[in-house]
Amino acid sequence: MESGRLTAVAALAVTLGLGTVLGAVGAGALRRDRPPPREPPPSDFPQRILAVVQPRDDGQRARVEPILLATDARNRATVDSARTLLTVHLEEMARSLDSVLDRDQRARLDDFVMDARRALLRPPGLGPAEGPPRPGEPRPRDR
Repeated sequence: MESGRLTAVAALAVTLGLGTVLGAVGAGALRRDRPPPREPPPSDFPQRILAVVQPRDDGQRARVEPILLATDARNRATVDSARTLLTVHLEEMARSLDSVLDRDQRARLDDFVMDARRALLRPPGLGPAEGPPRPGEPRPRDR
């Protein structure tokens, strides 16, 4: 009996060691394959407003540009805050509906909220965000 127990402990230790090594190697490989996060592109808001205003001279342009840049920064912060708040509201709605819905309805709502959250938190300018599918449309992974 002692020999069988020793064999089982040795097999377990080898399995644990092998799993640890494979996990470390696999995690490193996954991390290496992941592209670095991209920064959102610079806003064209200041340039668009300058094209509308058409400053008379360099002096006026020098006074207008800092105002436009400050407004652009505030606009970006407002949009980021709104996107975050919208995801919070969606998640609160899903929690409130949890006790009212059956399992299939909850699963569909969970998919919708997950897709909407992904679209809302996607940095602007990184390509089209499809947003959540309309009711009855297949999810992108189901197409």
